[in-house]
Amino acid sequence: MRRMAMAALSAVGIAAAAGQVNAQQTIFNLDLIGSDTEGGQCKVVFDAQNRLGFDIAQAQFEVYILDPARQFKGSYALSLPAIQAGKRKILKFSLPPPCDQIGRLVSNGFTSCTGDDGADRLKDCADGLRMSSTRPIPFNDDAD
Repeated sequence: MRRMAMAALSAVGIAAAAGQVNAQQTIFNLDLIGSDTEGGQCKVVFDAQNRLGFDIAQAQFEVYILDPARQFKGSYALSLPAIQAGKRKILKFSLPPPCDQIGRLVSNGFTSCTGDDGADRLKDCADGLRMSSTRPIPFNDDAD
């Protein structure tokens, strides 16, 4: 009886580990890793990691800029290049205000996402999107 219980627990542990691997494979991480003012514009750098399980041919998301007083300053559509499944790309974008005039970046997520087979994968991309920031500019839900 004890062996059966141990075998059952082992099977549950293996299934849980497999579930964690599958969950990790269905994530698109978008991490704000850098920001610097150049020529009066804020250059923001993102680390994009595609762990969705399929190649992305193109994708786009919209970013809303809030100033330090949390007043809306503008919105911008940012296009992502092709990113293969399991790969990462470092992406750099220019936003009009200097970085010290940006209090927070907010995004509602992807506005489009196409797989390399031409299929619309917006739901998959949106469901898997995780956004974060390691910079002084908060990006989405990591702000106070």
